[in-house]
Amino acid sequence: MPRSPVPSGIENVLQNPSIRIDARGKEAKFRAIPITEAGFVKSVIEKFREKYGAADVKKYYSKFDVAVLAEPA
Repeated sequence: MPRSPVPSGIENVLQNPSIRIDARGKEAKFRAIPITEAGFVKSVIEKFREKYGAADVKKYYSKFDVAVLAEPA
């Protein structure tokens, strides 16, 4: 079976870019925009490692080829 040219895990965002975030009793709707630019993705990964630790990032994420920008809907 041929591999998809779309980075793994991002297919759902491409099919339905609408997302809802609910935090601390507040809710907001956003449009998810996939970003594949290497510098941006690297910046996001570094922030995740700082917040969650390198071991957890490695444990839960296997590919680092895309990030998602959430823009207010």
